[in-house]
Amino acid sequence: MINTRDCFVYDLYVKETIVNLGKGRENVMKREYFFTPDCVPENYKQVVGLPREELINDVERLRVGVTTYSNFYTNDEMKNMERRIEDTEKKSLANAYLPMTAQKTFSGNTLKRTKFFFGFRYMWTKT
Repeated sequence: MINTRDCFVYDLYVKETIVNLGKGRENVMKREYFFTPDCVPENYKQVVGLPREELINDVERLRVGVTTYSNFYTNDEMKNMERRIEDTEKKSLANAYLPMTAQKTFSGNTLKRTKFFFGFRYMWTKT
């Protein structure tokens, strides 16, 4: 609905909120992104179904993009996730998973990335 390149053309309003999720998560920064009322793409009304005149009066209705959270995970949680990811990678390299669980992408003989599929799979090719 909105051209992918639009995200580089418009300056966005960023709403920052400190969120207290408790127990080691007191400083989580939530960021929401919005078009500013004076910079709404012409085709944006198609997305939200409201006349442009109604949209520009309320910045909260002009949400665009994703909501991000900084410091969401504690340092210990991040280390644990990284360890599990490394374990998954080691198992994959040892062919410990069922066929078609991992899709490895090589550049020459160098492994560039691996996509894992546990349950469902998607492909952006004709395969």
